[in-house]
Amino acid sequence: MASEPDHLGNRIEQLLWINPVNDSNGPAEERQQADLRRLQNLSVETTSGDTLVIVQFPTGHFVDCDGRKWETKEFLMDSEKLRATGSSVFAEKLSPEAQAQVRRRLDRDAKPHIHTRYVLDLTPPSEGDELASLVVDLSLSYGTRDWWWSHIALRISKFLVSGHDDVCPQHIDVFASDMRAGSSRRGFSDVMIRGDLDYPETRKIEDYCPIRHRAAIIRLLMAISYGDLVLNSAPRMITMAMVAKSLDCVGVVKDHVLSWLLAEPNQNFIDVNTEDALNIAWVYELRAVARVAFRVLVVERAIENPGRDIAGNTESRQTIFGRPRGSINEEPETCIQHAAQKLRQRAEDLLARLKSDDINTFLGIKRWPEHDPELCRRLRAHMHDVAVDSLAKNDAYQVDLAGFTRYRARYVSAADLVPLRDTYPGLSHAQRILTPWFWSLFRTSAESRRPYFGAQAQLDLLAAGFDIEAFHTEFADAVLNLSAQWMYPDLEVSIVRTGPLIFALSDEEFKFLPLWAGGLDDGTGTVFQPDVPDAEHGFPIGPGPSFHTGETIPEDDEASSTVKGSDDAATAPTGAFTDSVTKGYSVNATAPSQMAAGIDHDAAEGSVLAAATAQLALTTSQQSAVQGDHLAAHLSTASPDNFDWTIDSDDEELSTIHYDLDFDDEPEDIDDT
Repeated sequence: MASEPDHLGNRIEQLLWINPVNDSNGPAEERQQADLRRLQNLSVETTSGDTLVIVQFPTGHFVDCDGRKWETKEFLMDSEKLRATGSSVFAEKLSPEAQAQVRRRLDRDAKPHIHTRYVLDLTPPSEGDELASLVVDLSLSYGTRDWWWSHIALRISKFLVSGHDDVCPQHIDVFASDMRAGSSRRGFSDVMIRGDLDYPETRKIEDYCPIRHRAAIIRLLMAISYGDLVLNSAPRMITMAMVAKSLDCVGVVKDHVLSWLLAEPNQNFIDVNTEDALNIAWVYELRAVARVAFRVLVVERAIENPGRDIAGNTESRQTIFGRPRGSINEEPETCIQHAAQKLRQRAEDLLARLKSDDINTFLGIKRWPEHDPELCRRLRAHMHDVAVDSLAKNDAYQVDLAGFTRYRARYVSAADLVPLRDTYPGLSHAQRILTPWFWSLFRTSAESRRPYFGAQAQLDLLAAGFDIEAFHTEFADAVLNLSAQWMYPDLEVSIVRTGPLIFALSDEEFKFLPLWAGGLDDGTGTVFQPDVPDAEHGFPIGPGPSFHTGETIPEDDEASSTVKGSDDAATAPTGAFTDSVTKGYSVNATAPSQMAAGIDHDAAEGSVLAAATAQLALTTSQQSAVQGDHLAAHLSTASPDNFDWTIDSDDEELSTIHYDLDFDDEPEDIDDT
C-alpha cells in the first residue's frame, strides 16, 4: 500500500516541480529522499555496532510523506561514537548501573532482543516533569511553524525552508497548495506580499509533536554515525537543536545549525524570528547570530517602551512595527531589559546634547567665533533649528515610509500591517532617534540649510574673517559622521533590515552579553549592578574594601582628632605627617576651620596627598637606618594619648597633622618581653 502514494508523489514532482536529473537542485532533492529512506529502513539488519538503540513510537496512524507508518525503531550503533560526543547523558546511560536497570526492565517486558554489549533506550518519557520540560523546549513558535512561506515571499530555497513535517498524511495536498501559492506570486519587485498569500490548512502543524521529537532523536544518532544531517525547514532546525541540547551533544549539530541560519537569504530568519534565533544562539554560543539578534531586540524594546522600568510589562503579540513576537528565555531576557534601558538613556542623552548650549563642542565644530557671543548665539540657534525640525517632521519622506511598509508586507500579515505613516507621528523625539528617518532628515537638512542672518550680517562676518560657508560644511560633515555611527554599524550578520530600526548598539549595551558573545557578563551578576556614583567633590573616589567618597569628615567639632582603635584605622608614623587610612575617610584629615574659610577642597586634598606621599617616602628611608629593636620599642610604648593631633596654623595651604615623637631618641623604657 505504501508504494502507490510514493509512486504518485514522485510522478507529481517530476511533472510539476523539478526533474532531479536536469535541475541543478537535484542533489539536494536526492539528499532529502535519502534522509527519509534511511530513517524508515533503519533496523538491526541494516546497521552494526555494540549498542542496541531503542526508540519507541506512540500507537496511532502517523505516516510520513511517503505514506509509511512511524513505528518503534531498534538499530545498532558503536558505543565509542556515542562516547566521543562528550555527552554526559550517553555516559550515564552507558554506565553499569544504568545498563543493569534497563536490562531488568527489558526482561520484565519479555520482548526478544539481540544480545549486545550495551542497550540504549532513548524513548522520551511519557509523563512527569522531564516530559514537561522537553515539551516547553521543543514547542515551536508561530513564526517558526510559518517560515515555509519564505520560499514564496522571500525566495529562499525550498530545500532550506519548505520541507514537510514528519507527520504528513496529506503530502500531495501540501505539495499542490505550495504550487498554487507559488504561481500567485505578485507584488513589489515580483515578491509575494504576505497578505496575498492564501494560507493552506495543510501547512498548519502542531507546536509540539511526539513523532517529530522521536524522528529528531533518530536523525541525531544518524548524524553521530554518518555525519550527515538534513535541515530542510525551520521546525526541523529548531527541533534538532533542542533535542541535541537535551542529550548534551550540541557539538554534533552546531555547524549544521549555524550554516542553516547564515545561508543567504535565509539569514532573514534572524531578523523576523529574532527571539528563536537568539534562543538557539544562546544555547550553542553562536557569537555572530547572538549579537545581531540582540541588536534587533534591544532597539525594539527601547523604542517600544521609553518609560518602562526594568520589571517590564505584558507585551503584545506583535512589536510596534508588526513583527511577530516570540518568547525569549529568562537569561537573555534579563540582558535585553538592561541593554534597552541603557540604549534608551543614550538616546535621551543625545537628544539633550543636540538641544544644549554646547552642541558645537559635542559635534566637534572647530570654526567657532569665541570672540563674538552674539554670533555664537546665532550659530547655535541655527544648529538647534536643524536638529529640532528634523525631529518634529511627520510628513516628510513618505516615499521611504511607503517603501518600508511594502517590505514589511513580506512578513507581516495583512491584519497586523499598520502603515508606518500612521505609526511614526506617535513616536517621541527620543524614540525617533532610534529610526533611520530622523537621521536621514537631520543629515539632509544640515547639508541643505545654510545659516543666513541677512545680507549685511553676512558681509560683516566676511569682513571679520569668519567664513560662514566653511562653518556650514563643517557642521554638515559632523552630522554626516554622527548619523553614520547610528545608522550604519558593522553588523555581525548581513541581515536585511526588514524593520524600520537602526541597530547601532555600543559597548554600553553589549556589555550585558556573556563573555562568549563579546560582553562582560562573567556569571557573577556584577555587570548588572548600578554604576558607582561619582564623589560630590571628585577626589578621591573608587570601589574597594571601603567606599571612598572624596569627602573628609572630621571626627568631632574640635580642631583635633583621635585615632580610634586598630579596627577603624591603620596609622603609619612618618615623622612630620601621620598617614591615616580610615574606613570611609580620605587620606588626610582637613581642618574644619580651613573648610569654613573656603579653601578649595579638591586642590587642598590633592596637595595633601602629594605632600604626604613624598614625606612618607623620605621617612621610610630614614627609618631604614634605625635599629629594629629601637623602632619596636617606640611602637610598644606609643599610645594614642602620646600623639598631639593639632592643626599647624602656620600653614595656610595644607592641613598637616603633627605628633611629638622623635625617632632619634633612645626610648626610656624598653620591655624586652
